[in-house]
Amino acid sequence: MNTRNTKQKEIILDILDQNRTHPTMQEIYLLAKDKYPSIGQATIYRNVNKLVEEEKVLRLPETKDEGYHYDINVNPHNHLVCNCC
Repeated sequence: MNTRNTKQKEIILDILDQNRTHPTMQEIYLLAKDKYPSIGQATIYRNVNKLVEEEKVLRLPETKDEGYHYDINVNPHNHLVCNCC
């Protein structure tokens, strides 16, 4: 499905591209709010979820304390490597 690119999606993709730390939804919102004070939290949540559906952003497994993390690199790659096996 081909969806249009919006300014909000561009902001989110730019944030994820510049922050390779796999930020949470809240971290993405706070980073966006710093640059674009008028952007709303619901806008960020809605657009991040759309980007995940469009397979432009990867949602990583939920963590206990912080919830989901997001990654712009959707190509197969490791996030955790077992040192015991």
